[in-house]
Amino acid sequence: MTYISTGEIGLADIVAEMDKRVHGGQMVRLIEQSSDAGQGQGLFENLHGMESASDFADHLKQMSRTYYGTPIREFLRIITGDRERVERRLCQLRGQYVSMFGGDVGEVVRVGRVFALEAAVGEFCIQAGVLPWREGSALSALQVCFERWLDQRGTTGSLDDELAVRHIRGFIEAHPDRFQWHQNESKEGASFKPSDIKRNSDIERQARVPVRDRVGFRRHIGNGEHEFWFLPESFKSICSSRGFSPDAVAQALKSRGFLTTERDHNAVKRALPDHSKPIRVYVVNSRILGD
Repeated sequence: MTYISTGEIGLADIVAEMDKRVHGGQMVRLIEQSSDAGQGQGLFENLHGMESASDFADHLKQMSRTYYGTPIREFLRIITGDRERVERRLCQLRGQYVSMFGGDVGEVVRVGRVFALEAAVGEFCIQAGVLPWREGSALSALQVCFERWLDQRGTTGSLDDELAVRHIRGFIEAHPDRFQWHQNESKEGASFKPSDIKRNSDIERQARVPVRDRVGFRRHIGNGEHEFWFLPESFKSICSSRGFSPDAVAQALKSRGFLTTERDHNAVKRALPDHSKPIRVYVVNSRILGD
């Protein structure tokens, strides 16, 4: 069973209050739609000749009270009159529309099928005279809703992967001071601007400053980019604090091109100032902050 909600407080917000995180499958079962149409008129895109959104809302309330139940009675009469014909027509319409609500992963495809079914029912009711709307208007409205759902979701791919990337991005944005600067070493192929010379001297000084609650190191790699080196246990702790699997987070970062990997390892060996031998760290590029 699937529900569509325009609640002011989303499922992710409610789950976050319990210090947990929402999962992609949950967001498929509860499809959230923003109650703001983005036209400065609250829920409405078109006021249909009314002077204000409140006037239009009052008009809808009055019409709902006056004609309450009228469309569903006619719809049920048509269904019970020839159920097989109605089913065939709805399946036909849904089949025509489903490609208009596509996605890259199963979660998006499942939601797309829900919107395609709603569009099919709406267009069927228009064709059957149940709704006095222009043909194609139900399909168009559902396409707008689907696109807004995708925008709100932030990805046409896996939501769990998107949330994992957001979690690491959010941690870096909130705690840049928990990464100790690492003095740059000469690196073949690195491109440094003249301004990098002064920056490197500043980094040398900062690298000697102790960092409280350190989770890793930060290294300037040229071209205005940095690497954030997460110590392995810190990375695992940061991921698990919100119920993420460290391996799944690493894979999500890798798939987006934010994680430097080494052969079969998501963590790479780096020489650290307080370790006698290189250890494996999770190297996240600062491009994650601008994505």
